[in-house]
Amino acid sequence: MAKGYYSSGNNAEKLYSDIYENNPTLKIKKRQKKDRKSRTIVLMGVLIVAVLCGFVAHRNAQITELHYEISEIQKNYIGLQKENETLKAENEGNIDLTEISREATKYGLQIPGNNQKISISIPKEDFVEIPLKKDVGIFEKTVTGIGDFFDFLF
Repeated sequence: MAKGYYSSGNNAEKLYSDIYENNPTLKIKKRQKKDRKSRTIVLMGVLIVAVLCGFVAHRNAQITELHYEISEIQKNYIGLQKENETLKAENEGNIDLTEISREATKYGLQIPGNNQKISISIPKEDFVEIPLKKDVGIFEKTVTGIGDFFDFLF
């Protein structure tokens, strides 16, 4: 035990002697082992970075593919909308009221008489008025939302 130091417990103090410091062959092997460990750590780090880069590249490829699919679907949707409008215009042009009237009388339908017609009046309060859209800022939307929430609660 070294002078002036207290060692608690009943274990004997272990003496440290590094045999690698005195023997040049063992010193070289120790350094090689240390170098091998550091190379392994660096290689593992590079491997992890490569795997992460591959994952990011794969996800970017998937995102690009989805964007391409979305653009194709949007083009198809626009084409279908144009075709729908064309068919609507074509259908409106093909309506022949005399043909409809002839088909209706064929199935036993009649034009209603004056005594069969009923007219009703709807009070003004039952009308739906669509307000004009105003540009509302985020602050006004938030305040309105909070006010509506408290109105809902109370």
